Amino acid sequence: MATVQSSIEADAPGGAEHRRAPRLPVRMPARVTTNAAWAAVCRVVDLSALGVRIETTTPLNPGRAVLITLPGEPPIEAAVAWADGSQTGCYFAQPLGAESLASLAARFAEPNPPSAHLVVLD
Repeated sequence: MATVQSSIEADAPGGAEHRRAPRLPVRMPARVTTNAAWAAVCRVVDLSALGVRIETTTPLNPGRAVLITLPGEPPIEAAVAWADGSQTGCYFAQPLGAESLASLAARFAEPNPPSAHLVVLD
């Protein structure tokens, strides 16, 4: 598996974000594989042309090269950008094609994405 250079400038959750592609809230099964022959089923919670945020039961180390297999897509070379507990952000070596992105977003859109509205309770 080739080394992947970052094409996204983004911090882990809770930090400042400088995204080059909009993230789409999804709920999608996927598979993550490392070059050490470790593989696990994971859940994609955010998807963009440049990467994914996944939930895994096993933490992955930033910088680790991985393959992400999305439903109906060939494995995608990626690297871990950040990890925070069960959440992991990965960036793709090559952008996901617009047709694949649209198809996946349509099939796996999060039905009730978290709201960005602030509610103040007295």
